[in-house]
Amino acid sequence: MEPKSEADGATSAAGELPVIDWKIADERLPGGQSMLPEFVTLAKKEAPSLLQEIHRAIEAQDFDGLRRSAHTLKSCVSYFGAEPLTQAALQLEVHAHGKTMAGIPGMLAALENEVARFLAALDNR
Repeated sequence: MEPKSEADGATSAAGELPVIDWKIADERLPGGQSMLPEFVTLAKKEAPSLLQEIHRAIEAQDFDGLRRSAHTLKSCVSYFGAEPLTQAALQLEVHAHGKTMAGIPGMLAALENEVARFLAALDNR
């Protein structure tokens, strides 16, 4: 099944990359199109949950927890070719290694924006 409209593949805030690349999703998901509904349901559940874990880790200044949660989110959405969200999660994951709060609010805001766009694109599927 192709995206319903161009909005499903809307470009990222930077105007360069699609929020979700459905062709990549079809290639990367085990079972391709037949497994897509199951992976969409899982991603709709996991992305918000992992975002909550990221918030908790930041509040606690738990940099190991932040790194793990950001890495898991990155891995979860990479199946969908969700490059803007993947990059936002990677930025937090890498930053957590430095164990500093400097810059985290901006990175978190970007991540929240991309999670919202990702979930909206899944809903439009």
